[in-house]
Amino acid sequence: MGKSLSTKLFYSIMIVTIVVVVGVTVVTSYLLTDYFHKSKTDSLLENGEQLADTVNYFLDKKLPQEDFRRYLLSIDNMLDARMWVFNDKYNLVAASSFNTTKDKQESNNPASITDENLELDKINA
Repeated sequence: MGKSLSTKLFYSIMIVTIVVVVGVTVVTSYLLTDYFHKSKTDSLLENGEQLADTVNYFLDKKLPQEDFRRYLLSIDNMLDARMWVFNDKYNLVAASSFNTTKDKQESNNPASITDENLELDKINA
């Protein structure tokens, strides 16, 4: 004997409901991921522009390297993003360190700012 009309209708509605729920979940996940990625990108670009202005100030005024190191390390920790500073000839002037778990624990202590936490390489232009 064949299935009744109500059973076929029930299964059809369940399949359509499952397909719609899965489709909405996938689309929502994609849109949220795209939104947060664009948001983070815009934030990093804005912070990069501010960092560029500050780095130019440090380099133009020839302020102490230790102040520059502390500033670069604090920005690295605040943004949780590595930074590379290049001069006009695209030579690397400074780079923030890649923080490991140990480095992050030590970097919470302001007295622990050392060359191990921040690699600052000067390259002759």
